[in-house]
Formats: sequence, structure tokens, C-alpha cells
Amino acid sequence: MTKMLAMFLAVFTLVCMTSCEMEPTLTFEDIQGEWDLPGDDHISIVSEQAVDISWSEGEDTYFTWADGTFEDGVFTGTYSHNSTVGGVSVSATDLSITITLELIDGQLKATCSGAGPLNGQTFTGGVKVG
Repeated sequence: MTKMLAMFLAVFTLVCMTSCEMEPTLTFEDIQGEWDLPGDDHISIVSEQAVDISWSEGEDTYFTWADGTFEDGVFTGTYSHNSTVGGVSVSATDLSITITLELIDGQLKATCSGAGPLNGQTFTGGVKVG
């Protein structure tokens, strides 16, 4: 009887642990809006289909706008950019991008992977404006 009770409790505990959501899902409503980041960096989460990011690296400036879809904290799509790099104006369209969005202690973190200037960029410390 003791072995049967121990087995039941072990299975019950395992079922409870696997049915619980370990990490809460980030909803669009959690992150929608304007976010200021350290320096002059900024992220606008305009809609579930549009994200704009602007940032500077020294004298170089970047402005991107992306179209795509948002699901479970991840924005996937394509983007265009207008940038000034080394004093030269540069632009491109239809670059692939995946942006993983997180809220850490109420601050936005965006990790980008894909093509072009957003590839490998991580933005942290976003504070919601307004």
C-alpha cells in the first residue's frame, strides 16, 4: 500500500508540474506602445504586425520599420531601414528579421536575429513611455 501511495503521489506531482505554465506567455497587450531605451534608442510596437526600432552607434544612426506577425513574444517578418553609416546614407528593404521580446522587471528587452543592421542587436532597459 505504501509503494502504491508513493507511486500515485509521484505521478500526480509529475502531472501537475507538466501541466503548469513555467514561463508566462508574453501577450501583445503587455508590450504594445512606445519604449525608450538608454541613449537615444527607441522601440515602437505599433501593432501585432508592425515594429519600428531606431538606435545610434557613435555617429551612425539607424531607423528600421518591420512588418510581420507576433506570437508568444516573438515578432517575425521583414524590415526596411534608412541609416547613416560613416556619414553615408544607406537603405535597404525586405530584410528578414526575428525579434524576441521579453519583459524583465518591467523593462523591455528585444533580441534581433536575421539580416542587415538589426542582425545580432540586443536592446535592453526599455521603459514604456506614456
